[in-house]
Amino acid sequence: MFVNLRRRLKSRIRYKITLPYLLLLAFLSGLLIVIIFWLYAQSLQNQLNQSLRTSATNTGVGLETIEAQILDNLRLLVTSPANEKEDLLSTAEAFSKNDVDQVEKIVNNAFNYFKPSRLIALNADGQVLVDAASSTVLSRSPSLVGSTELAKDSLIQAVLRGQVDDYGDKYASLLRIGADPPYTMFFVVAPVKLTVGSSEQVVGAIIYAEPLERIVNEELPPRNGATITAILNSDGSVLTSNPPQEAAELVISPKQIEQIKASQANPDPETRGTLFTTIQRGDTSYQVMYSPMRIRRALNGYFAVGLPRSNIDRAWQQARVLIFLFGILSLISIIWISVRVTRSITVPLGELVSTALRIKSGDLEGRSFVSEENELGTLATVLNDMTDRLLDLYRTSRQLGTELTLDGVLTQTTAAVQRLIPEAEIDALVVEQGVWHYVTTETVREIARPFPATSLETLAPMVTITENPALDSALRPLAPNVQLVLPLRTQQQVIGALLVKNDHAMPAASSIREPLSAIASMTATAMQNAVLYTTVQDEASRKQAILQSIADGVIVLDPDGKVILVNHTATAMLGASEADLLGKSFAEFSLTPLSGGAELFATPTATTFYETSDQRILTVNAAPVEREGLQSGEVLVLHDVTEERAMDRAKTDFIATISHELRTPLTSICGYADLLLRGFVGPLTDEQTQFMTTIRQQGQSMVEVLQNVIVIASIEAGNMEPQIEHHLVSELLPPIAQAFQKGFEQKQLKLIIDLPENMPYIVVDRDHFKIMLTQLLENARRYTQTGTVTVQAKTVDQRIQIAVIDTGPGIASQDFERLFERFQRGGEQSGLTSKERGIGLGLAITKQLVERNSGKIWVDSTQGVGSSFIMQFPMLQLEPSNYDLMKATVANS
Repeated sequence: MFVNLRRRLKSRIRYKITLPYLLLLAFLSGLLIVIIFWLYAQSLQNQLNQSLRTSATNTGVGLETIEAQILDNLRLLVTSPANEKEDLLSTAEAFSKNDVDQVEKIVNNAFNYFKPSRLIALNADGQVLVDAASSTVLSRSPSLVGSTELAKDSLIQAVLRGQVDDYGDKYASLLRIGADPPYTMFFVVAPVKLTVGSSEQVVGAIIYAEPLERIVNEELPPRNGATITAILNSDGSVLTSNPPQEAAELVISPKQIEQIKASQANPDPETRGTLFTTIQRGDTSYQVMYSPMRIRRALNGYFAVGLPRSNIDRAWQQARVLIFLFGILSLISIIWISVRVTRSITVPLGELVSTALRIKSGDLEGRSFVSEENELGTLATVLNDMTDRLLDLYRTSRQLGTELTLDGVLTQTTAAVQRLIPEAEIDALVVEQGVWHYVTTETVREIARPFPATSLETLAPMVTITENPALDSALRPLAPNVQLVLPLRTQQQVIGALLVKNDHAMPAASSIREPLSAIASMTATAMQNAVLYTTVQDEASRKQAILQSIADGVIVLDPDGKVILVNHTATAMLGASEADLLGKSFAEFSLTPLSGGAELFATPTATTFYETSDQRILTVNAAPVEREGLQSGEVLVLHDVTEERAMDRAKTDFIATISHELRTPLTSICGYADLLLRGFVGPLTDEQTQFMTTIRQQGQSMVEVLQNVIVIASIEAGNMEPQIEHHLVSELLPPIAQAFQKGFEQKQLKLIIDLPENMPYIVVDRDHFKIMLTQLLENARRYTQTGTVTVQAKTVDQRIQIAVIDTGPGIASQDFERLFERFQRGGEQSGLTSKERGIGLGLAITKQLVERNSGKIWVDSTQGVGSSFIMQFPMLQLEPSNYDLMKATVANS
């Protein structure tokens, strides 16, 4: 019986050892067969790829050969000499004379000799003189005689302009002539040049074109040996293919085009600039290779060649059954071996995994019940112990996280430590900004520095007090029965220490060191948070008190422009409660923007004024709130300027009223002075004439100053809103300039009006334009002593530009900016010592009116040479053919 038992055991052992090796051998044998078939199929694939590369190379060479043949024929044609027998001029002479009959004879002779599909002759202006084409071509594309559309092509333009690049003066590309669908032709264009002396002149061009579909169907297949040949446009669409059916399958996407372009940088010439793909036509699959198509060394699209994958597909079909059987056998073998090997460990391991998953999902009460006396049983015991400790630390962490006071944090810490040391008491030392506090579960009091804070940085995570005499002597006065010290560290910073007090024997240090260290770490974080919370609360209260005491309104916006904070002053200004404003954007406030800037005697500013519902006038200043270089919101400061605005308005109204009142008597004074000078009351002596001339000049100057003040007052009062219309510059500008002719003649200055014909319509307010130009002309007359004053009009960048150019003394560049400010005058003309009177309002008026008419103004000046004041305004955009119609409409109206 024992012999039979021994034989059974030996047989079972041999079975267990031999069977896995047999299964492994079967797996390796099957894998070897699969590898052999894979290598064989890969070899066939490489052969197919090489055949496709050869076809692609032959296709490229074929296109270059066709291009060269056409180019040779064109050279003979464009350089053809005169033939007296046939009464033919040379090609160059016929084109230079624009002799259509001679050009037609030359082209027809060449057409009959070279047998092209299409010859097109263009004169130097790009007009088609002759279009000779076969009947097949003309059926797809109409004759182009008399058309100039071909001349719009960039390559044909280059030939007609006589441009020459690295490859000569003849160009080749693809041409799509109008048809539906467009008829694409491969063409070469050459210039016809006439030699005049030592130079050559382009007098025309000849295009030699062949249909792209004929090249693909007749020329390329014998050369490349491909089953499929196709030419694609630069966007990946198919222009023509052979065979033509189902050409849409050959379209490539923009992503594939990018792959072709990227592969051109590949150092391997076998894969440079290529893309392989597979298409299915009926029961046959084809492998297609795409390559860039270059005509005259320039990328003009892509071409594709395809060959059937019959051999490769056949090889894989033969191996399919064997691979399938091998896969089934391998799968069964692996499953059987896995079941036999893992059965002895899956049940206890499943129990451990189930327990671990329960713990991972948050069920810290889960425990493993594996009781086997092996590694799995030991692992289960360790897992249960770790879970108990983790659960205790987790509960402690949650409890500490809810506390926001130092004594509350210490209460939770004491409870956690007492689960390890039942009769222990816990106190804490906490340092905050150099101030030490002694914390118990009942009180927090400030104490003198017990020892340097840096001494805590060198302590171990748990220190027995008897092992550190210096620490013992420092802490005994505070806690006589302290036994352990746990440094409180957070964010690489020591903020204090936990003092563990106990009158009884302590547990072994090795059993409590790790959990106590974890508790100390959590306590440090909780105490730091409690300190920060208290600090933030105090700081928030202080800032809130400061914000509410500010006399101006303050509104804080978040990154989305919504109100998150507002003080009492702002709510009073806006007439709304804090609850009504929170969460709203600035656009939702009950504020009405006021037009106009500063008043007459106020400092010019870009500040926008707003009016509230209770007629308060507010200004709003905004400043970004930045955090770490990024904008996290915005602060708006509201300032009540109701009284200041009223005072400015009163000053403006007063000045305007005084100006109106003074202008009437001054006008009478100037009028009577003019009558006296004209002799209406009798002749005047020379001295009387001089006095009356001075009275008239000074009175007129005062009238001009008052007129400017009235204009400024009208602008500020909102009474000069522009009425934008379109006007002919030729009707608008000359009358204004000519009104100054007499004034310029009195100073012996020449007035020049530079106004081109057919100027576009200017879009501007007529009255405003008159004031602007009058101010600039008066400015030029005033400060120019000799020379000329030019009024120039022209179009610049789709705008009308009006410039007043003088030959006066010029202006220093540092005065340019302030010239257009109120009461400012440039250079030596500043102040009351100027020979010319004025208060510096003219240019300020001009600038305001220019900007109100959507224009812009600037000055360009050189001292000693003169100044140019330049204005630009919008122009009416019309097609050239519509200008005469618009003029007629204006005239009739």
